[in-house]
Amino acid sequence: MTRYTDIFDYIVRQEHAYNQPVTIIDGWEWGMKQHIKQSVFYKHGRLMTGNSDDKPVKNIIRTILNVPYRAEDIDLKNVVLYVDDPDIFHVSLLIKKYFDDVFSQENDLDTFFDEVKEEKIDLGGALVKKMKNACPHKIPLQSLAFCDQHNILANPFAIKYDLSPSDFEKMAENGWGDKRFGATMTIEEVITLSQDYMIVDKESGQQSQKTGKNIEVYEVHGSLPAHFLKESNSENKYIPQIQIVCFYQDTSGKKTGITLFKAKENKLMFDFITRDKIFNRALGFGGIEELFEAQIWTNYTEKRKMDMLDAASKTILKTTDAALASRQKVGDMDNLEMLVLEDGKDVGQMDTFPKNFVLFEKATKEWEEYA
Repeated sequence: MTRYTDIFDYIVRQEHAYNQPVTIIDGWEWGMKQHIKQSVFYKHGRLMTGNSDDKPVKNIIRTILNVPYRAEDIDLKNVVLYVDDPDIFHVSLLIKKYFDDVFSQENDLDTFFDEVKEEKIDLGGALVKKMKNACPHKIPLQSLAFCDQHNILANPFAIKYDLSPSDFEKMAENGWGDKRFGATMTIEEVITLSQDYMIVDKESGQQSQKTGKNIEVYEVHGSLPAHFLKESNSENKYIPQIQIVCFYQDTSGKKTGITLFKAKENKLMFDFITRDKIFNRALGFGGIEELFEAQIWTNYTEKRKMDMLDAASKTILKTTDAALASRQKVGDMDNLEMLVLEDGKDVGQMDTFPKNFVLFEKATKEWEEYA
């Protein structure tokens, strides 16, 4: 069993492991972090190899995604609340009216439903956190620092936040920076440190070059070694807990962890839903993933068409007069200017017409229809 010295050692190692793919089934290696990145890139017309002028992108994904968005739209008027008790069932009318007129508006449930729906469709799953207020909060999967790539909630996972000093200060309401909850520094002390030092690349230890003073915070949930809470020195004892920490790097280059909050967590305040479940994989089959191949080959055919058009746009001359180019500057000639050729020699234009262009247009259409 792996021995972790503290929560900071655990985070660094788990974040590194999250960058590595896992085996879904023999012959299928899959990396959740890379999968999410590719999905986000493709939805927004970005290429994994970098966008440039010589790599055309015809984004077919965004328009197609609107179909399942509309098909799975949840209208608040379709949410029916009632009292599941025959003796006081009549109260259901009042509850429904309160839900329609007050509750759903104050908590912006319509936006919450839309955000969860789109995340589930796009990436194959959505993570939701129960909050102090009535409406849950959708956790963007891109914000996961690490998790079990086979089952997100089965093992410890971490959410990484990038907080401005003003947002960071508000977290004092939740007990962050309070020594009674295991904090090793106050909110104010951490903000002061962030003015000079911040970690961005945890592997190389490079200091942040960001112009802002945002603070990266890790919120870790799950069954972790008991000695992280100083509940036990046993390496084999685990306790469900929440740990909220951040890192900074001092002038000597030493990286140090700061605890902002830690406590036992008897009940995990998260839910996870999947779309088209895949056995042994944390995320289901996402809507963007369904369109990976179609988008790749659509871009491929667009690139071939662009190459053909580039070739067709050039006027290339051919001649049997080897000395013509040295005698006359053909590129500088005016319209209707006369060429002088040697006896028996000829000059003509090469055929650069894109004869196969229609085949690639047909291929593009076929991939879009398939998508």
